[in-house]
Amino acid sequence: MKSIFENWRKNILEDKSKKIDLSSFKVQDDLSREFWEANEDKLPKKIKRRLLKIAEDFFSELGLPASYFIDVTITGSLANYNWSIYSDIDLHIMVNFRDIDHDVDMVKEFFNARKALWNIKHDIRIRGFEVEIYVQDIDEPHVSTGVYSVMNDDWITRPNRQDAEIDAENVKKKAVSLMDQIDRAQKLFDDGKYDRALESAKYLRKKIKKFRSIGLEDVGEYSVENVAFKALRRNKYLLKLSQLNNDAYDKKMSIKEGEVVKFPGEDPLKPRKSYDPISYLSDK
Repeated sequence: MKSIFENWRKNILEDKSKKIDLSSFKVQDDLSREFWEANEDKLPKKIKRRLLKIAEDFFSELGLPASYFIDVTITGSLANYNWSIYSDIDLHIMVNFRDIDHDVDMVKEFFNARKALWNIKHDIRIRGFEVEIYVQDIDEPHVSTGVYSVMNDDWITRPNRQDAEIDAENVKKKAVSLMDQIDRAQKLFDDGKYDRALESAKYLRKKIKKFRSIGLEDVGEYSVENVAFKALRRNKYLLKLSQLNNDAYDKKMSIKEGEVVKFPGEDPLKPRKSYDPISYLSDK
């Protein structure tokens, strides 16, 4: 029995469709000079102004003033020595959610939904790096060894170059395992099992988010979990999972033409006494 599972695991790891390329995950000798000033670790003024304008435009589209900004920061690999051609400009708009509404969870959900739409709708690139917006509560913990304040034009946490070894074998195992689970959820969708596909997609999204957070808090940028997460993002599996989540929900909530929908407590073939559409929401 043990040999069966070992062969199964080996076949998954050797699946060419799930090839994991870790060649770009390495410590660079310097920060990216395509993005940072050549002679000092500061943002060029043009890039600083453009990033602040992007943050302001995002809030303006929401009908919110930029006066809510406590800071606008850059974090992630581009603010560190582990940048690569795949790096994004992780632009964090720092806000006190309680200034907007006392229901912090609602504010967080609102911003998460709107930033996801913004990031899908826009493809803004600065010096070849894509801008990704995130709205962060000032009380939200954020683990990063490099954080730069765009508003104050200075480092909050200056990165230190340290050699690091990536546990390539474990990264590949983690990434391939998650890719396999995403493929299985997709198979549920393809088989028309939309409820189960949606349930699996939601579970995997939460699992991957928690998985990455634990790695960052425990080891940091080069943790097995964080590198596996980035590998999933680079080979489009996170995009695949997000699309699956949306597609499964749409299919689950759709009604086919000619399908009779029964309302509780009434005969759908008899005309309704009220033409008020709100009456459909009653408990009767």
